[in-house]
Amino acid sequence: MEKAIPLLQSLVWPVFILILIFWAGKSILRILNAIRVRIEAGDTFEAGSSGLKLTSTGKLVKTSGPQRIVSPTPAETSIKELNTIAEADDVKGDVEEDFDNPGYHIVHKARRERSLDSGDYEYYRLRIFLETEPDVDISRVKKVVYHLVEGFPNPDRKATDPDTQFEIRTSAWGQFYLTADIYLEDREKPLRLGRYLNF
Repeated sequence: MEKAIPLLQSLVWPVFILILIFWAGKSILRILNAIRVRIEAGDTFEAGSSGLKLTSTGKLVKTSGPQRIVSPTPAETSIKELNTIAEADDVKGDVEEDFDNPGYHIVHKARRERSLDSGDYEYYRLRIFLETEPDVDISRVKKVVYHLVEGFPNPDRKATDPDTQFEIRTSAWGQFYLTADIYLEDREKPLRLGRYLNF
């Protein structure tokens, strides 16, 4: 019996990890897939003793393979098609693109909403809003115009309330790249920021 105790103790962690993988396997795969998609989009990933770090460049790069986007009726598109949409917006020339802007950030939160599911598509409620660095005054912002991808009803949505951090709310079943024009009091042209919405 004394020889069996060390054996059982050495099996506790592997058994625990296997149970965790079995119980939360689908969620773990979704997290790993989200990390893979962001890395393919150009984000950097670091793993070390202090934990994991995934930083966003805010830029979307061309890769092959289908990516789901939001649409009132489910549809598939590719990163190349998303880039074409973004490039078409850039041709307008009425905004200043600044992905390295340290003061303003587009942020999103997603919550699973089973009541909206349609067929095999799992829907999420999204809250998209503006965050600023601690030393940046949000009162400089006059309005934010969010540009959702084609397929959304009203893909260009304006937010003017600083008390809600210029938030908009919508629902989606797939990941997509969003741009937003930030209109500031002291800038002639709006500042364009981008964010890849994953959930």
